Amino acid sequence: MKHHITSALLVLAFGLCACTGPAGPRGATGNQGNTGYTGATGSQGNTGAKGDTGYVMADPTGAPSYMEKAINKLPPDKAAAFHATMQEAHDNNKDLYDQMHGLHQNLHNILIASTFDKDAFIAKSREMQKLHDEVADNLDVGFASALEPLSQKERRMLAHAMTKQHAAEKVKKTEQKSQ
Repeated sequence: MKHHITSALLVLAFGLCACTGPAGPRGATGNQGNTGYTGATGSQGNTGAKGDTGYVMADPTGAPSYMEKAINKLPPDKAAAFHATMQEAHDNNKDLYDQMHGLHQNLHNILIASTFDKDAFIAKSREMQKLHDEVADNLDVGFASALEPLSQKERRMLAHAMTKQHAAEKVKKTEQKSQ
């Protein structure tokens, strides 16, 4: 299994994820399924297939993430280019998200079958991991491409935002465990 540090940070910083159950996860707007793109302008993009969250840079409550706040401090042209690059990375993953949705259904069916098929479950889980790795690779490339034109000062600002987001997530997880 590949470990994608950047992708893990992207999930923390942007709330990027592929898909979950049949109706998809809740996006920044609280709607189910595709919430489209919500970036610095707060504008909402396309709606589409269930399970596709779009590229959303907000925490689960809909508040801007630390990263989104930092990107809003970039010059408008750089912020727009950053968002466009990340939207493109998300769009490039659309087919993978759809495949993952199908695999979630397959795994669900294996789990609820009258007889559990261990080999089928492991095989589908491995397929899912490969798709996750491919999504993560695409997001890594997109994120690196979005960072490339930024100055060292701007990248430091984003790195600081990612660190703050990661720390906030750790606190949140600790609080959840203590409840």
